Amino acid sequence: VVSFDNANYKIGDTVVVTLEDQDMNTDAALIDVYITQSDDKVGDGSGTAVLDITFDDEQWVDKTAGSCSGTITGEDGLQATGFTIVESAVDSGVFTGTFQIPTNFCKQSTDTIVTVTGTDIEVNYQDYRDASGEEIETGAGAAVNAHTGTVSLDRTVYPVPFGTNTVNSNFAEHTTAGTYQLSAGNVSVHVRVSDPDYNVSATGSDQIKDTTVKVNLQRGSNSTTHLTFGNAANPIDEVSPDSGVFEYDVQIGAYDGPNNDCPSVYTSSDTQPGCILQGDIITVEYTDLRDAAGKSQTVTDSATFDLRNGVLQADKSVYLI
Repeated sequence: VVSFDNANYKIGDTVVVTLEDQDMNTDAALIDVYITQSDDKVGDGSGTAVLDITFDDEQWVDKTAGSCSGTITGEDGLQATGFTIVESAVDSGVFTGTFQIPTNFCKQSTDTIVTVTGTDIEVNYQDYRDASGEEIETGAGAAVNAHTGTVSLDRTVYPVPFGTNTVNSNFAEHTTAGTYQLSAGNVSVHVRVSDPDYNVSATGSDQIKDTTVKVNLQRGSNSTTHLTFGNAANPIDEVSPDSGVFEYDVQIGAYDGPNNDCPSVYTSSDTQPGCILQGDIITVEYTDLRDAAGKSQTVTDSATFDLRNGVLQADKSVYLI
């Protein structure tokens, strides 16, 4: 009997293969070990193969054997993973081995490198002596799926950022004028992308760097892209190992708005390309290259900028001299 530890996997997952066959316990005094040979099949080194792994009903081999050209992301063939099945005890007849799901593989029937997402993965075991002494092949299957990612902002409403203007002395400290002003009040926006498909490292944190996340600022029909990240120039870091959650911090200033419709207190030199006003909308777009159906789609989240009336309070209504 041969089996997988799960019915569904994704790219980067660790697969545990378990083989139960007392006939493979050839030495009752030692732990038996079978390793993957150069043909990407598990055997005893004598040329007898007993187990292999397939994607989409095609044996997982290295791209040279499959006559494929291009770049393999992950391990190139089963042997490259170091896959070995090891007996759990000297006389158990139960063997386990592990490997990691690659991003793509060499499809021999077309001599092309294709993604594993959306394929079936199978383990095939050649049992040369079953209970009847006959030769049979047995196996197990699972699916390799993707997940539909999500993107979110850390708030539904953000304050309107403010700038400085030495000419009109807005945002002066108390009643002073001149150069005694508050520094620019930028708004910090925390963008989170949740996509387990990018959690590919067995240990350590990963990055999203092959797609795009856009932050757009909008007022009516006017819109401007404030920042693009999630690509090679601006990758997004995973917040913790094995979380599949990635975060990027964005700073938005008073003059990052969609057009030049700014309050009169700002001079024209301060307001390029525009100002953030109350009611403006911030939208974040994440292009998921592989959703649950294996296709590309864009998911979004949005929030607004809003102003509030300030409130001043004293701690007492009456003070003693």
